[in-house]
Amino acid sequence: MEINRKGFTLVELVVGIIVLGIVVAGVIPILGSMEVKSVEPLFQVKADLLAHRIYNQIKQRDFDENSDHSGGECRCGENISHYGVSVCNLKDCTVASDFGPDGDEKINLKQEFFNDVDDFDTGSLCSTATLSGICLSKNNNCKPSDAKCLNSINAILTNVCGSSDNDCLIPAKFFVDSTHNISCITESSDIACSSYDGYFVSIHVSYRDLSGVSVKNIKIVVVSPRYDSFDYQFIRGNY
Repeated sequence: MEINRKGFTLVELVVGIIVLGIVVAGVIPILGSMEVKSVEPLFQVKADLLAHRIYNQIKQRDFDENSDHSGGECRCGENISHYGVSVCNLKDCTVASDFGPDGDEKINLKQEFFNDVDDFDTGSLCSTATLSGICLSKNNNCKPSDAKCLNSINAILTNVCGSSDNDCLIPAKFFVDSTHNISCITESSDIACSSYDGYFVSIHVSYRDLSGVSVKNIKIVVVSPRYDSFDYQFIRGNY
C-alpha cells in the first residue's frame, strides 16, 4: 500500500521564514516601547512619595525667619499694641533676594535645622560651599560626549530653574538625611540614602499676592533618573 507523505517544499520554508521575520521585526519595537513605559508608574510613584515627604517638612516650618518662633502669635512685619502695650513688634518679612538658610543653618546644612519655609529654596542651597559641587548643572553629572544627557539637563534647567540659575537641582538624598543620624551627602551605602539615587529636586520659593494678602508660593519639581520632571505646588500663608 502506497503512503502519501506531505511536507513543505524549500520555497515554502523560505517564504515562511521571511514572513515570520517580518512579524517579529514589527513586534519587537512594540514590546520595547511597552517595556520603557512600564517603568513610568514607578518613577511617578517615587516622585510623589518624595514630594509629599518634602511637603510635610516645609508645612511644619514657620512662614519666615522673622516670624514668632515661640508659639506663632505674631507675624513678621506686624506692629500691634493693646492698650498702649506692644503685643507684636517683629521685623519685616525677609525679602526674596535673601531667601535660603540663615546664620547657623548654613554651618550645619541639614533640613532638620531649617526653621522657615524659604530655607528650602534650592537655588540658595546650591550656592553654599557644602552643596555647590553636587548640585545638578550644565557642567556637572554629564560626560562631554553624552549629548542626550547634556540636552536633557539643559532643557530641565531652563524650564525649572530659568536661564540665569544653572545650579538649582539638588540630589534628592539631601532630603532623606538623618534617617539613621547620618548624612546621605557623605554616606552612600545606607539603604535609605540610596533609595533615591539619580533623583534631583528643585524647590523655588517666591512671594505671591492673593487678593491683597502676601503668601509664599512653593514649587517642588522632582526629576527622575530618566530626566522626566514632576511638578507640585502649594502656598504657605503668614501664620
